[in-house]
Amino acid sequence: GFGVETAPHNNHWCAAALAAAVSVAAGATHSVVHLSVARRNVAMAATSNGVVVAGGCLDAEPGVGAYSCLSPSAVVDVVAADASTTRTTQLPGGARAWASACAVGDDAVVVAGGGTTAAKSAAADLVRVASSTEKNASSFITVSSNASALSQARWGVACATAGSTTYFAGGIGGPHSDYLGVVDACTYDASASTLRCSVAPFELSQVRESMGAVSAESGGTLVSFLGGWNELLDEPNSALVDSFDVSTGERSSSQLSGAAYWPGGARVAGVEYAVDNGALNARDSSASSSEAWTTTALPAPLSGPEELRLAPYESGGAIPSEHVPQNGVTIGDCLACFYGDATTSPLDDEDDVGREAKDSKKNPRTEARSPAVHCFNARTAQWLEPLPCSARHKAGGIAAIGDTIFVAGGYDPDDPNNAPTDVVDVFANVAEGVCA
Repeated sequence: GFGVETAPHNNHWCAAALAAAVSVAAGATHSVVHLSVARRNVAMAATSNGVVVAGGCLDAEPGVGAYSCLSPSAVVDVVAADASTTRTTQLPGGARAWASACAVGDDAVVVAGGGTTAAKSAAADLVRVASSTEKNASSFITVSSNASALSQARWGVACATAGSTTYFAGGIGGPHSDYLGVVDACTYDASASTLRCSVAPFELSQVRESMGAVSAESGGTLVSFLGGWNELLDEPNSALVDSFDVSTGERSSSQLSGAAYWPGGARVAGVEYAVDNGALNARDSSASSSEAWTTTALPAPLSGPEELRLAPYESGGAIPSEHVPQNGVTIGDCLACFYGDATTSPLDDEDDVGREAKDSKKNPRTEARSPAVHCFNARTAQWLEPLPCSARHKAGGIAAIGDTIFVAGGYDPDDPNNAPTDVVDVFANVAEGVCA
């Protein structure tokens, strides 16, 4: 196990900036726990019994860029639902960063794809997390692997779950610029503790990587893949949304208000939400829906500078710029929550506007940042006050169990070596006094 530091939620930095647009999650509390080893570019998802943080990159040496991984990790940390203990094991499919993870069933997480700077993986690892009554037992975690589960080895994959099947879409395979549109379907048989993967009977309308994703509601059949990146296009950043009714294979495509890769996505009470660099997009989430999204401007600290929102490369939006896969969790029946690093001042050099390099996808420089969890209350159409994190979690992960949110791993790009963090920020009782 590990120690837990707990304190009532208290936040001041954005009170003035968001005074007209926020309400308060008065009951939320914050604690900090730690991974067994610091790493970035992790795969992260939660079962009802624990949060799985798998793989990642250990590099913290001078000269190793944030988009390289020379020292991958096979470590799997499982944090108990109450954040009181952790158990650690290894990915049998091998050490790798940039994998994608989604929960399936009540007790399992599928970790698929990923790789290193030198190679990509087609493996899918099944991580099963037992009941919380076994959190101190060796049986708390069981793992198995299929080395060739995906149809093509790749990283930059997005995943979304409907029922007992997780869908892994897009990514980059082969040479660096071999963008893919394939969707692999991995079905979990809980009674036999097995995972069976095959190519889905549908594919993306445009090949790309680094998409956001929205899983189906309980009993639902609609999954969506949001935005993305393809540097071979004239405008690499994408606003495209591909949605699939997995019961029929029908695909519908639509457009967000602005292009973004790694946008935020969540589904709350029948409404699908997507966060790009400048707006919150929303639409009814009925199956096979292709209706247009309605858009609402984000509060200023969550938006990139106006000049950058339509730039062809990455803009400064607080949520997409953090490169967190599956960045969005549903809390109760009213909150959609995302990890982001909000800006509190404009660009420090006007010449930086719109000049991010294609190959590095760098963020524009800012004078001050505030890493936090940002929750939108679907009932009141208001953003809550941010829940401040104790560390920067760029290229980390986010997951939730009940009304507790976990944000883990990643790195601080202000660190000259892009050193990863072992911090797990835990926010409990997030819905208290909000979704009642």
